[in-house]
Amino acid sequence: MAEQKIEDQEIGNKKTREERLQQFANHDSDHFKTNALKLINAMTELCKGNTSNKGLLAEMLHSIFFLGLIHEKKEKNTLKKDEIKPKDIFSKCPELMEKLQGEHSDAFTAYNKKLPKRTPFSCFLDQE
Repeated sequence: MAEQKIEDQEIGNKKTREERLQQFANHDSDHFKTNALKLINAMTELCKGNTSNKGLLAEMLHSIFFLGLIHEKKEKNTLKKDEIKPKDIFSKCPELMEKLQGEHSDAFTAYNKKLPKRTPFSCFLDQE
């Protein structure tokens, strides 16, 4: 009986296509930031014991920040610029941003001036 009530409520709360697209667009930025931070954290951990990967971390940061710069979201069947800045990615852990900014300042300044050479995933896969 309780299951029937839940189903009835879900049917009554059906969203329009536009509402679903808008909801997806709002979540898209959050997903980008969350996944970028997960990738950065994983690479940071891998670089702790191996200094040869530091260049890969800087390259990966540059690439992620560039992807944030060109990020777009879909609104009512059109694409709209939705720039995600490094501070937005690190909003949940500003201390990590400060640390990385001190070690890889070029990645934080060059992402909007130079194109990255490859994707963040390529950098991650090349680490030793």
